[in-house]
Amino acid sequence: MTRQTLLTLAAGCCTLSLLSVSCEQQAQEKDRQESSAGKKAVPIKVYPIVTQKVTDWGEWFGYIRGREDTDI
Repeated sequence: MTRQTLLTLAAGCCTLSLLSVSCEQQAQEKDRQESSAGKKAVPIKVYPIVTQKVTDWGEWFGYIRGREDTDI
């Protein structure tokens, strides 16, 4: 192997190790933020359940016309 190939491989290994450390730190920070955000109380609206009779029908009037009407 040439010296340039060895230097390129060494630089690539160093870059990958730095990226993995950085990703681990970001994941830890994200976990800390999610855990601290989960402890905060969030106000929510609560509605009581109401039982009532509901009709399933309605009455409407109107005309239905096709694009082309034909008298029969």
